[in-house]
Parts: sequence; C-alpha cells; structure tokens
Amino acid sequence: MAWSKKLQLRKPNMNLPIPHWLYSNRARRVVFVILATYWSALVYGTHRASLPAIPTNFDKVLHFSAYAGLAFILSLSVFWSRKVPWWHFALMFLAVAAFGGCDELTQPPFGRTADWFDWFADLAGASVGVVFGTAANRWLRRRVAVVERSEPTVSQPIDQ
Repeated sequence: MAWSKKLQLRKPNMNLPIPHWLYSNRARRVVFVILATYWSALVYGTHRASLPAIPTNFDKVLHFSAYAGLAFILSLSVFWSRKVPWWHFALMFLAVAAFGGCDELTQPPFGRTADWFDWFADLAGASVGVVFGTAANRWLRRRVAVVERSEPTVSQPIDQ
C-alpha cells in the first residue's frame, strides 16, 4: 500500500498559470492509454505481411521515428515528474533496445525480413526518445517544484 501513496501526484496551486492537468492522475492514465495504443500499433505495423510501397531506405526513417516515439512515451508514462537516477533511463533504453531486437527477430514468420540496420535505426530512435523523455521529465519536475514553492507554509498567512 505504501508504494501507491508515492505514485500520487501533488495538487496544484490554482493561482499559478500552470496547467493543472499536468498534475492529475487522469493525465498519467491518458499517457498510459496512449502508450498501450502506440505500442500495439507498432507491433501490428512491424509484423504486417504486406506493406505499402515505400522508397528505398525510408524504412530506416520509419524505424527511427517509431522507436523514438515509443521511448519518449514510455519515459513519460513511467517516470512522470518523478526524480529518478540516470541509470533508470539507461534501463529504459535497454528495454526498448531489447524490444526492438525481439521485434526484428519475430518478423520472418510473418513474411518480413530481419535486418541489422533496422535494429540500428531502432537503437538510434530509442536513444533520442529517451533523451527527449529525460528532458520532458525534468520539465515536469520543475513545474511541480514551482507549485510546491508557491504553496503557503505554516509561517505564511493565507490571504482570503
């Protein structure tokens, strides 16, 4: 039960011009739903037998952007405005890299080819996504810190 209290987000001070949806548990649940939908679409798209014709090597751009998006959304949903050590983001990268490898290895039964360069594009995208996820997490943490500093303390009188 103690871990559930740690995951609850703080309520904002409504006098600040900071969007209050950043601090609600509803926003975090929405991000989880987006993550589940995105991940499902990614698995379906990479295992679909017939794909539309795309230019040569544009496939690598698709792999890069898909895994950058996955790593970014995953970072947001897991670390939402919490202070975490840097190695948690490294583990996030390794998890996305492992998923990308498994994704490539499971494509041949569906009529697709496994390619090392696709996996390298997945790795590059995952690293960019984790970096952007780290920056977004830092931004969210700073917003929470602004709200915490603006809340009245015992020594400060509350204006009514």
